[in-house]
Amino acid sequence: MFVVAQMAPLTLALLLITLLTAYDRCAVALTAGLGNGINMQPSYYNSGKVSLGLSQLKTLAPKVKTVRIEVEPFIPISLAKQWISEAAKNGFSIIVTYHKSTVLGSNDANELQQAANWWKTNYKSLAQSGTFVLNLMNEWGDHTITSSAYATAVNNALKIVRQVYRGTVIIDAPGWGQEAQTVKNAILGIGGAKIADTKIIPSLHLYPGGYNQQKNRWVDKSDIDDLAKAGRSLIIGEFGSLPPQNGGSDWAGIVSYAKSKGYTVLGWAWNGDGAYGMNMAQPSWSDQPTATTFTKSSYFNTIYNLFFEYRRAFRTVFLPASTDNHPHFVRIFHPKNGQKSKQVKMAPAPRGEKFCVKTAAKMAEEYAAQLKRKQEIQFLIQSFLICGFLEVQNLTFAWTPSLFSSLDGQWPFLVTFSENWISILLNSISPIILFSFNIDVRRIVRQLFVPFFLSFRCPFCAADRSPPAGVVQVRHLPTAARFVAARHHRQVQQCPSQFFVT
Repeated sequence: MFVVAQMAPLTLALLLITLLTAYDRCAVALTAGLGNGINMQPSYYNSGKVSLGLSQLKTLAPKVKTVRIEVEPFIPISLAKQWISEAAKNGFSIIVTYHKSTVLGSNDANELQQAANWWKTNYKSLAQSGTFVLNLMNEWGDHTITSSAYATAVNNALKIVRQVYRGTVIIDAPGWGQEAQTVKNAILGIGGAKIADTKIIPSLHLYPGGYNQQKNRWVDKSDIDDLAKAGRSLIIGEFGSLPPQNGGSDWAGIVSYAKSKGYTVLGWAWNGDGAYGMNMAQPSWSDQPTATTFTKSSYFNTIYNLFFEYRRAFRTVFLPASTDNHPHFVRIFHPKNGQKSKQVKMAPAPRGEKFCVKTAAKMAEEYAAQLKRKQEIQFLIQSFLICGFLEVQNLTFAWTPSLFSSLDGQWPFLVTFSENWISILLNSISPIILFSFNIDVRRIVRQLFVPFFLSFRCPFCAADRSPPAGVVQVRHLPTAARFVAARHHRQVQQCPSQFFVT
């Protein structure tokens, strides 16, 4: 969301394009050049002698750029070298993690010391098979460890690792990757010892049951901002939908938020999860450890769909050049053919480019503060709770779960507004759809906590849904309405009583 009352729309758009392009370059540097990717855990199946299926992973999930390989210390180094070599030959960026399952969550500094000594002994041999980023140890430290104790143990371990390795070291946050404040304080030296090494990236692990015990709440996206204050960037080293299903952490929303900030995210898992079945590949190694051919599992899209929200497309989008209160088009620049379309209602998305608004929301809030328009922008940011799904707090869009599934999962969306208008730009897997509204923003602000509906006449069953009395009614382009309705009917074969479009 952008306040543009005091700046020409196109001028603001060009400013944002410049800022986001620079931000894009910085984000890559901050995350050690690692792209988004997946985890794999081959150590436990057939004594680690499994087919990784990485050539098939490239075909099934072309957006995966990084693989994080978990290595148990009991596995022969020769086998770990084979895994690294296969990942390197398939063109993936690689993270290698010392993973000792029997001591996950341990506060025993000796265990972290053992991990460091394992790296000292084996790094040079492993590195002969391919370049990788070193992840010191998987999930060392529980929820109760102090930042000072954590920093002291990490300092001692890194002194050993630095004897053989000079690159970036990933360190998992304690509390099974969930205590963002603890690792932040350890990096800054708040509360005692400080992590002396600056060439580190802290890592968070996100699941529904993720809990920040230091703050006595479920892990949420504010933990991303909190950890970012440490100045060492961060990655999401793991994320997945279990356990437990009834956990209170919005793991998917946090992943989307982290991605919007330019941080690398790594899904759990391509294969090797034996406890909860969170395997993108089928068959799983736990079921068929000698399998050599893999297909997508039912879990695949749970992880992979989150890779379709990406900030780069901001560089190709221009706000309307006109300054009237009824903009009905955007100018979209296509990077492949270099042409501009003047009145775009539906246009093909540039291949591989998707929209994401979390960065935009943060920038909008900062820009609004400069314009002293904090109250209006804050209301709208709270209203359009942007986290991948169309979840909202103060403004309630009536979209059904069946519609979500029919639209291929999550639809990132961009909201821009001036004093008297709002445009919402949605994109699915293939098209870009422009929704243009004529709304008095001040009237919406005066109606805090009043539900906000899109009215909808379904072109298939002619159901005409009127919004409840007293709420704001808005209209969007009929072309977009027909597309959404047609897409829905192909999947559900009925008109949902709660979904409204004009």
